[in-house]
Amino acid sequence: MHQPYSHGCNEVGIEGGELFYNGNNKSWSFNRQFFNEALSRKLIDSTIETINQLYEEMSGYWQSLGKQSSSNNNDNWTIETDFSSWFHRFTNEVTSMLTTGQRTYSIASYYNTQSNIKSKHSDALVENGNIFTKALVKFMECLPFFTFLSPFIRHYVPVIKSQADSYLNNREVLFKNLDEMIKNRKSEIEKMQGAEMKSDMLTSLLTAKTVVEGDNFRPMSNKEIRDNILDIFLGGTDTTASLFCYITYYICKNPEVKQKMLSEIDSVLPNFTDKLYKQEDLKN
Repeated sequence: MHQPYSHGCNEVGIEGGELFYNGNNKSWSFNRQFFNEALSRKLIDSTIETINQLYEEMSGYWQSLGKQSSSNNNDNWTIETDFSSWFHRFTNEVTSMLTTGQRTYSIASYYNTQSNIKSKHSDALVENGNIFTKALVKFMECLPFFTFLSPFIRHYVPVIKSQADSYLNNREVLFKNLDEMIKNRKSEIEKMQGAEMKSDMLTSLLTAKTVVEGDNFRPMSNKEIRDNILDIFLGGTDTTASLFCYITYYICKNPEVKQKMLSEIDSVLPNFTDKLYKQEDLKN
């Protein structure tokens, strides 16, 4: 799926180089071929491991917050928290690991704002990830702004122009971060000399070589790679988190649905005792 040309998307710098915000059929087909080539079973398996690891970390933070709020400091605790905020940060981290192989530490950052005990991650790592995440969130906010407001309003109405300028400055910060990631990963790949590479979309997009444009083979440009990475971030964070929250709310409000779901899981995995799925469970 891709949407038609948008002057606003072109101004903000995401028109024509990726899958969703691309009104050029030839360019869209090229990117789709490359995207399909980049997807691999190894990448999917790596994503499952990442989800398990990040969920374990997040549930550990919940336990820590629960024990901090419990007067007895034991395992019999309850916690009232913003589920949506947690899962928006969870999906942001999963998407970042899937896309770039790097963490944003947004889960740890949110935990630090809620807890008297800080996470084990260094303040520098958490802060750098927080800067990137904030830039990404602000970039998401700017898309409807540039899509639905006319160029005249964006350029000439004083208050709105100031907001547009702020969004464009933020875009430069975000693009600079992504360009630096691409540059560093290219350098890593050049130094690896046949060693096993990372399992993420960035590495796959940089190394995939089977895409044809007309009669010619060519790699993706850095801009095309950046645009596709950004596409994944835009599509994989808010939408996935909102779906998680809706499903959880629906199940909690409908205990009979919850029981039916648990019964189905038990029927498919009768001997399943671990709290997290493994790759082997999904292959069988």
